[in-house]
Amino acid sequence: MKYQQINLINRVLVILISIIAAFTLIISAFTFPTELILFNDQNYMMVVEDEEFTSVYPEIILNILIAQFYDAGEAAAFPEILTNKDAFKNSIKPYISIEWSKNTVKEITNQTLNFLNYRLPIDSMDVELGSLKTTLIANSEDIAQSYIMSLINCNSNAMIGIEEDATIFDLPPCKPDRIHLEILVELTAQYLEDVFNKLPSQLSTMEIASINKAQAERFFHIFNVARWAVRLMPVLSVFLLILISILLKKEKGVMLKWIGRLLIITSSISLLILIVVLIGFDQFVALITNEFLALLIEGVGILVLGFIREIGYKTLLWVAISFAITLIIGIFLILLAKFIKPKANELQAENASESVLSSDGLQSLQEDTQREIEETEANSEE
Repeated sequence: MKYQQINLINRVLVILISIIAAFTLIISAFTFPTELILFNDQNYMMVVEDEEFTSVYPEIILNILIAQFYDAGEAAAFPEILTNKDAFKNSIKPYISIEWSKNTVKEITNQTLNFLNYRLPIDSMDVELGSLKTTLIANSEDIAQSYIMSLINCNSNAMIGIEEDATIFDLPPCKPDRIHLEILVELTAQYLEDVFNKLPSQLSTMEIASINKAQAERFFHIFNVARWAVRLMPVLSVFLLILISILLKKEKGVMLKWIGRLLIITSSISLLILIVVLIGFDQFVALITNEFLALLIEGVGILVLGFIREIGYKTLLWVAISFAITLIIGIFLILLAKFIKPKANELQAENASESVLSSDGLQSLQEDTQREIEETEANSEE
């Protein structure tokens, strides 16, 4: 490269700006795939509709309900007979339909994406539980009987003192004999009916995620800043490239080659890393998400992992395409620099030729003039 016409300050500035531009170019490649794929609700609905995850949805809803009963302070007030969480889950599970649970999961997913896309305020993120609540209340006796029958058998002394005036808190956590079965079922059913009645008709999505409003607002603020930063990266990258071209404008060939090589180096290295990640994508996802998924409600982690694998893979694939386009543009600029270089040489040769011709013409004119003078002097002498 020829830098004769570019001063030292410009060269230093170009190097510094190029380092910053390299980072902005890498981030810029994520901008359009993030907006078009990652935050596109249609992509998530396709995953939710996938039959691979359909059987998990009742489990997700069931675990959300159990968390409301046992993890929200209700467990301490629960009678001893209802302390078997697994048995209680299995008793409620038949009353949560796959279709209803799938629609609920779709609603939760849709609301979350609307919130992240600035289309829904945090206070409006609610899940409808009215129909499920009605179903559980109507079947409270069957649920109570199913639950009690799943317990271990009581020993001979467990039912001593259990009479008709007993309360739910007097009952032992076991399955009684036939004589006492009816009274245990009746008392348990009455208590469960009251518990189900306490369920809200609408449940906040933030409560499902165990996030309070302050935490959600803090997260949204950080998310908002990060998302807008990613959105502005292409604009910043273009600005930096224009700035580099201005600093190198005295040597157009140098300018095109420098920008072209900058695009090629950043895109080729990033593309190579992305290809490696995409080849082992499942292992990579498992490595970075295991600890996070373990914190989620059981069943939710399976769906979230499905989202990451399907939509994350598609997003990274489009990022790779963005880098490939940048690489092609860089190669084009390098070729363009080589293409315009001969023209500059021809112009220099033409200028040199004109200079030679001008010099020869001047010399010829001087010789003719000298000859005319000599002839005039000879004629005068005669």
